[in-house]
Amino acid sequence: MAKEFKRASDRKLVAALDIGASKAACVIAQLTEALDGDYEVDVVGVGQHGASPKDKAPDFDAAIRSAVEAAERMAGDRIRHVHVAAAGRSLSTRRIGVDLDIEGGVITREDVVDCLAQGARAAAPEGSEPLHAFKIRYAIDGEPAPDDPVGLAGAALNAEILGVSVKDSYVANVESMLGRAGLELDEIVAAPFAAAEAVLIDDEKELGVLMLDIGARTTSYALFDRGVLIGCGGIGVGGDHITRDVAQIFGAPITYAERMKTLHGSVLTGPGDEHRLVDFPQLGDGAEIVRH
Repeated sequence: MAKEFKRASDRKLVAALDIGASKAACVIAQLTEALDGDYEVDVVGVGQHGASPKDKAPDFDAAIRSAVEAAERMAGDRIRHVHVAAAGRSLSTRRIGVDLDIEGGVITREDVVDCLAQGARAAAPEGSEPLHAFKIRYAIDGEPAPDDPVGLAGAALNAEILGVSVKDSYVANVESMLGRAGLELDEIVAAPFAAAEAVLIDDEKELGVLMLDIGARTTSYALFDRGVLIGCGGIGVGGDHITRDVAQIFGAPITYAERMKTLHGSVLTGPGDEHRLVDFPQLGDGAEIVRH
């Protein structure tokens, strides 16, 4: 999924950057070729920096520079190219059908690649560029086909595809910010898909699972069924909104509401939750502590 580049030290490095609403995070990994021809991935540098100091406008340029510099110091090497994770409302998805005529009568790997590429382009709305095309199901001449149809005979390859695209304006803004930091963009990856690849196992994807990645201002999601990605995107609600709701409901300072959310917040209820009490300091100088 990620391209690689070689430094003068002959280290094969790949760098990823996540630019969120409240912070930027960078990770640098070293790729070591294994005996089977694949690569072993070792994280050699990480860094993050807040973009939204209290009572100030977000400074994404400074956050990117600081996060990258911290990761470079840990890695002991410099980077010039990064892969950026796109999330939230910058992404759009569309399910689309593609019919590809097979000239030679037997489906080749190039036919499959062409089919996915056509789907990615067709699914991208105006003002967006395609990122990914995920196969949902294949058919040959209208009949169900296996996940890998290469080598099978047929006159037409039919595919249902999930196309993921990103807004042109987002790409332009990212390239501009990276340029000011002395970096170049290698590629953009849909953040919910990347997060799902990192945290989900094959059985979860096969049985059906919804992965949520809750950021400060947005929440991204990836939906899998029968091992296939069938939906991903984002909504404009994140952890900051939850914190403010807690603060407003209990009349508590925002910093304390954030702490309570982190320590006691849970999606699932447990035995005895209704009997557990939590102390909340109230707003105002010398305000009392109220138990809820």
